[in-house]
Amino acid sequence: MVAEAAQTCLTCMASFCEEHLRPHRENPNFRLHQLSQPIGDLSEHICSEHHKLMELFCTKHGRLICSFCLQQVHKGCSFISPEEQRNLKQTEFREKLGLLDSRIDRTYTVVLQMNDMQGKLTDAAENRKAALAAAYQQMREMLDHDEQLAQHEVDCELEASHTKLRDLMNRFTDNNEKMQKAKEEISDLLSRSQTPAFLQASFELPKVVKFEPHTPRVSVDSKRVMAAQTFTSAMQESLVQIL
Repeated sequence: MVAEAAQTCLTCMASFCEEHLRPHRENPNFRLHQLSQPIGDLSEHICSEHHKLMELFCTKHGRLICSFCLQQVHKGCSFISPEEQRNLKQTEFREKLGLLDSRIDRTYTVVLQMNDMQGKLTDAAENRKAALAAAYQQMREMLDHDEQLAQHEVDCELEASHTKLRDLMNRFTDNNEKMQKAKEEISDLLSRSQTPAFLQASFELPKVVKFEPHTPRVSVDSKRVMAAQTFTSAMQESLVQIL
């Protein structure tokens, strides 16, 4: 049985098993020999022009070269060792593999999400159709679009009125808190009316005292809402007369 090659000596241009590799590891005469991972076809590492080991990599032209190439055609070119170039390429390809893995996983996830969305869209569509049928069962064929607009106008006015009321309630509540605090501070002063310091005490009321609270005018009956109501009433009356 032929033993499997453990390493290749680029100086001897031969591959050795563990047993025959021992001289390279133990004999000082082989100390400067360059060992690498096992190489299948050593001829690929021999310069076809100079028949020497290509132990350099020209980064300008992107190819392996020998020492004679570096002195002639590739004179002045930048170079690195094949091992350095191998490390660079391995890093580059691993990064690309990582990117591909990430994209594949993300794409698979999105496909699953879209598949899930199909079911949800179907359910949402059925719910929406049921709501519309219940709301417009008497006049949906003639007033579907107009009723949606009218309802939307009412909702907008309602939201605007609620917002106005909420803002004022928050403001009045804040004013009350400030006045309550002032009230407590004045009460505290009065509790110390027998002290000399009380005779020189002063207190400035908060500015919110000058604000007169009032109930605002709010209504959902804006001009656009009333116009929609008038149109609906007129259309309903016309339908009653026709039918």
